[in-house]
Amino acid sequence: MNFRVGAFDTRHFDTIISWVRTEDDLRTLAPRTTAPLTAPKILAWHDERCNPLLLFTTPDEQHHSTDEQHQSADEQHRPVEDRPRPSDADKPANNIMIGYGEINRAVHAAGSYWLGHIIIDPDWRGAGAGRWFVRELLNRAFDMHKARHVALIVFPENVAAIRCYTRCGFQAKRDEHHSFCKNGRRFMMRRMELDYQTWLQNQTASV
Repeated sequence: MNFRVGAFDTRHFDTIISWVRTEDDLRTLAPRTTAPLTAPKILAWHDERCNPLLLFTTPDEQHHSTDEQHQSADEQHRPVEDRPRPSDADKPANNIMIGYGEINRAVHAAGSYWLGHIIIDPDWRGAGAGRWFVRELLNRAFDMHKARHVALIVFPENVAAIRCYTRCGFQAKRDEHHSFCKNGRRFMMRRMELDYQTWLQNQTASV
């Protein structure tokens, strides 16, 4: 199997929701989002700074490119409801959607972006899909959005995710407290970062 990234499509809400099987799954994915996860709650993640993307499997014999892959960064920052949806003809019928994630532009720091709400179909975890997806999100952040710096936060106990992010080039910077709930409860999160020069060196070393 090969993988490809495609534009977010609201027809996949139910699939994404089906991957979040417990309240702990939802806390890990989106600490600010209250259970149960619903389509409107996913849509609420998408503001003008958010570029939501989907991960698909593609059989070896098919290498279909989509219009979305060639969109400019400005196009991808358009609100989700204003973006053209890929037609059924653009997406092979035997493609399977197995992941969701976002490239988000930081509010106050020019050139800074963060990856968020990354989730892989539980049946595909451990098969390399997550690592491929995160690397592609980084490629798009640095190549298409001209990011100088990309960050994310993750629960320290999420060892599998931290291992994946580390293999993709992220470095753990510090543990910090975040408050996501109205009741003021605070959580310890691990901040991981990757800058453009390090990413570029990693790209060169892998050639």
